Amino acid sequence: MTFPAAPHRGDEGVATPPPPAGARVEGLLVWAAITAALALRSWPEWVVPLLPSLWINLPLISLVARHEPLAAWGVCRPEMGATAGHLALFLALIMPLSLAALARVGAIEVTWDLAPTRLATTLARQLLWVALPEELFFRGYLWRRLADPRRGRAAAIVANGLLFAATHALIHPSGWAVATVLPGCYFAWLRCRTHNVAAPILTHALANTLLFAACGGW
Repeated sequence: MTFPAAPHRGDEGVATPPPPAGARVEGLLVWAAITAALALRSWPEWVVPLLPSLWINLPLISLVARHEPLAAWGVCRPEMGATAGHLALFLALIMPLSLAALARVGAIEVTWDLAPTRLATTLARQLLWVALPEELFFRGYLWRRLADPRRGRAAAIVANGLLFAATHALIHPSGWAVATVLPGCYFAWLRCRTHNVAAPILTHALANTLLFAACGGW
């Protein structure tokens, strides 16, 4: 299967065309349904590992029914230079500053554990079970339904981040869950900036992995 190349920066009309009729309401309903399902505590143990697939499976029904191309969700060949640049900036500046701020306010105690096996296992788990399904939904499917070039991007970025944080807060009620609005907005900005979901997926997986490593918890 060959994926189309991502639009060049500046190709705003191509990168994010107006959402299909009724798509915004559909997106919010699908978001609410998946969040409610994940928030339930009564699932059998064997079902729990399968639940993240809802982030992909339910939106795929809409994609097929509406005959939408995957490129509309940002599933396309990324500009490697731009993606690498954003990842380098994140690793060199944004993540260290975020960890320092979390430690400063007492939210975490930094006790690095960089054991290679645990690091690789955690990265794979975060990539496949967390970042990939969540980003395909929030920065792929849901971004397509919220972003409208006629209304500007800032509102879509904030709305995307708020829904991302609301999901975490409903599933795992806590202060840190509410604070995910910030990375949610950042991932949405990456989606907007690069016109694909590659950068948000990789950044999300790296952020979670490094946070676990910094706290010494796996």
